[in-house]
Parts: sequence; structure tokens; C-alpha cells
Amino acid sequence: MGNIHYILKRGAVCKRCNNRFAKSEHNVLNSEQWLSRRKELGLQSLQSTQSAEPIKEHHLKRMLVKIFFEAMYASQHDVWLKYSDGKIRNYLNGMDALDLDLYEGKKLKEALSIPRFINRWRLKRNKITLQYRAENKVIYFAFGFVDLYYVLKINEL
Repeated sequence: MGNIHYILKRGAVCKRCNNRFAKSEHNVLNSEQWLSRRKELGLQSLQSTQSAEPIKEHHLKRMLVKIFFEAMYASQHDVWLKYSDGKIRNYLNGMDALDLDLYEGKKLKEALSIPRFINRWRLKRNKITLQYRAENKVIYFAFGFVDLYYVLKINEL
């Protein structure tokens, strides 16, 4: 999505785990919705042929959970530690289901930015926002890219 600064360091995620999400990321990033926004920003796919297909909800959820987990690891490590050994990690490892609700076209009220300082500015320049709000055993994750907004509600943590 044009971001070259706010990424995990090489080796933070094993190659096998990173490759597990390639299909989900491919489905979302090459969907009709996302391709048009990426083209507007001059972000071309590494692949020479792109076929715009509808987003499959389970792919979108997987990608958003992964972005949330990695962003929290990079910027909100104290909060990440609270959830890193639980259901989110098991979901990402393919071991457990995760109770998720996805809301498209929504923004999150009273949310905190996940990235801090310069990273928040860099992402905003690329028209990306990452926010969260934690309440009891529920976490809300808000993701925005250009004019696409999603809120992911992760239940029963």
C-alpha cells in the first residue's frame, strides 16, 4: 500500500507464517475496490496481470487481524503483550477460530492511534490509518485506506 517504513523487521515473522497469509492478502489487494485506490496512488502490483475479483470476507478478516497484530507489536508493545499468547495468536497460527465482527464503511469513535509519532505521519501520508480501542474482553481495530474504512471487532479475549 505504498508503505516502506512501518513494517516488521525481517525475521520478526517466520517465512512459513508470512506465506500463510499470501492468499488472503492477494485476494484483498487485487480486488476491484482496492485496485482502483492503489492505481489512484500509483501503487502497482508486482504481478504483471491483475484480475479484479470481489473480496472474500474471510480473506479481509485474516488480513486485518494480521495488520492489527503486527502494528500492535511494532507500536503498542505493552498492549500487544497482553494478547500475544491468546486467541489472536492461535487464530493467526491456524489453530483456533476467532469470534470476529467486520463492519465496512465505518470509523471508530474514541480510538487511539496504533502507530506513534513519525510512523503515524508516514502512514497518513500514504492515506492509511490504524486505530484501536480496548474494552474489557473486546478489542476494536479500525483500518482506513484512502476512502475504504473497516472496523474489526475481536470478541472474547
